[in-house]
Amino acid sequence: DHLIVMTLAKVGSYEGTDIERLKSLRNRAGSRKIYAAGGTRHIADLKLLASKKLAGALVASALHDGHITQVELADLQTT
Repeated sequence: DHLIVMTLAKVGSYEGTDIERLKSLRNRAGSRKIYAAGGTRHIADLKLLASKKLAGALVASALHDGHITQVELADLQTT
């Protein structure tokens, strides 16, 4: 029911997520929830992913390096 779509080459790269692949899979996934992994740069990337009807994202590098803050994540949850 849950899929993590990871582009390994983008992990830790801060190049942005593989949005075209994610959109393609979203269109074929039916009721499955899709989570993006790899390349997330900042909170705007998370907003873009949400607008594409993705369930969430793995943001380890961006969070650990301070590119995304806990405050930004909290604000995102309330919008």
